[in-house]
Amino acid sequence: MYWRISYRKPRRTGRWESDETAKRCGKAGHGRKGVIVSEPNAQHRKPAPMTLRIAFMASSAPVAQTARAALIGRYGDVSPAGADVIVALGGDGFMLRTLHATQELAAPVYGMNRGTIGFLMNDYSETDLMDRLKAAEEAVINPLSMQAVDQSGQLHRALAINEVSLLRAGPQAAKLKITVDGRVRLAELVCDGALLATPAGFNSL
Repeated sequence: MYWRISYRKPRRTGRWESDETAKRCGKAGHGRKGVIVSEPNAQHRKPAPMTLRIAFMASSAPVAQTARAALIGRYGDVSPAGADVIVALGGDGFMLRTLHATQELAAPVYGMNRGTIGFLMNDYSETDLMDRLKAAEEAVINPLSMQAVDQSGQLHRALAINEVSLLRAGPQAAKLKITVDGRVRLAELVCDGALLATPAGFNSL
């Protein structure tokens, strides 16, 4: 399965207001612009050229780097900006980072598992990659759009594929107000942090 991120119709937006500057992180994955998933369904197949230009990206793990070298030797390699498809080699964490890093590019991302967890990944195989890419379905992800206002009034924006997590920056508890889709969900929450998950992120918890 390919994963692709779409910004045209966000499924949900979240706004966080904190009484202190907060640390935040968003995991990419179970979504981004486009990730390739597994077995094809003819009516949903994405048209593919006879020869795909592939950009191979790999995590720093030796097994992923070895796989990247072997695949480049067999299929060649282009830059992500010039690719028809980006192949990510690693685990779910690397897939999420790849989705974030390439979210402005047109090419979808196809993951192959060379890590410890592969919820977002397809099985690894060197021999039939071109056929698998041409037959793969594409899943379009609408990421969570975060707007966080810190204690000084500064607005922070980010896109999240899995979830938005907000953690207190100091020793005191954070005081948060959370709205989703313009509706106040929590008028006041005193906590060490909070997490707002997308459907994809929730499924991986």
